[in-house]
Formats: sequence, structure tokens, C-alpha cells
Amino acid sequence: PDVIWIDDDVRMHSHPPVKFGCFCETCMKKFNVMNSCNFDREKLVSALLEDHYPERNALRENWLEFNRRNMAEILTEIKDSVHKVDDAIILGFMTANYRWSLYSAPDLKRYGDILANKDGKVKYRPGEGFWDDGEPVAVVYKGIGLGQQVSISRREAEFLCEIEGMPYQTLVKTPAMTAFEIACHIGLGGVSGVTINLMDCMANDWREQAACLEMLEEKRTYF
Repeated sequence: PDVIWIDDDVRMHSHPPVKFGCFCETCMKKFNVMNSCNFDREKLVSALLEDHYPERNALRENWLEFNRRNMAEILTEIKDSVHKVDDAIILGFMTANYRWSLYSAPDLKRYGDILANKDGKVKYRPGEGFWDDGEPVAVVYKGIGLGQQVSISRREAEFLCEIEGMPYQTLVKTPAMTAFEIACHIGLGGVSGVTINLMDCMANDWREQAACLEMLEEKRTYF
């Protein structure tokens, strides 16, 4: 393939039923060695939750950096495996709302540097939700969120935001609002293009989303 996308499920949190990871024996041992400490799981969680305000919780900062390193190691393994086959393949990393991702403490620039191919090319797909137009102003909030993700990523990259059609029902998210979303995110989010998921892949009648295809054709030159 020309491009392989890495999903935003590559993260340290929100993998139900696990809310926050990883506290397995391997990670506990690794964290203790890296930080010259000797926590068990219960004591570490208790210490991480301690409120040191107005001072900073240094242990919590060490844990966030540990999460960043784990993420970097995962992405390095993916990059090495792919580029061992073909180092021209471009890797893309899907990212999510930065505020929602704070537990994983993503270092998006570092990750982009890791994933870049032999020519220095890498892609990001910043995402932020907005699956229905029940609250139209949320499309602007999403645009701001995309801009936050772009601002802390590797600059020498291509940014293609997520346009999500789920639940694939034009009564829930209209073609007109979808068109505005695309324009808003190119302008406000600072992305250079979009990835579009508007067609139902669950064997329902494709004609349900035909209006979205007509909108894309009509607005092509505008975008």
C-alpha cells in the first residue's frame, strides 16, 4: 500500500473495561526501574492521585512521560515492521481530542518524527467527534480542537481531518452541515484536506447517503 493508517485506539486510556493503563506487572516493573522506585499497583495509584497543589506532583509527571514512552515504543515497533518491508510506505497516525487524551499525554511531534518514511513523509488524521448536528456550534469547537492537534504535531506532515458520518443517517447529520464541517475544518482547523467516512458499511441501502455524495460532487470545486 501507499499509506497505512494507525488508528487512534493506540493510546493508554479508554479501552473498556479498562479506563486507564497500563498497570500490568511488566509495566510496573519497567516504571520502577526507570524511576528508581518500588511501587506496587495500589500504592502507585494512590500516590498518583495525591493533590500536591500548589506544588506539582512529580510522580504524576513521571507517569505521564512513561505513557509517552510506551506510546513511542509501540509506534517505533509499527514503523520498523512496515519499513522493513518497504521504507517508502507513508504512515499516518489518527489522533483524538487532545483534552480527552491528556492521560496518554501524547507527544504528537515525537510520534511524527518516529513514523516518517525514508523521504520524511508522514500523515496525521486529527479527529474530534461531531457525529450529529444536534448542537451546530460543536462543529466550531471541533475545528478549534483540530487546530490544537495540528499545532503540536510535526510540521513537515500532511494533515487530513476526520469527517465522520456515523450513524449514516441524513436525518441526524445533514449534507448541508457536513459541507459546512468540511469547509470549517479546512479553514479553522488548519488541515490540508479531509478523510471522509460517510457511507454505511453495514449492508444498509447506500441510497440513504446518496445526498451526501451529491453534496460532495456539487461542492468539490469549493473545497
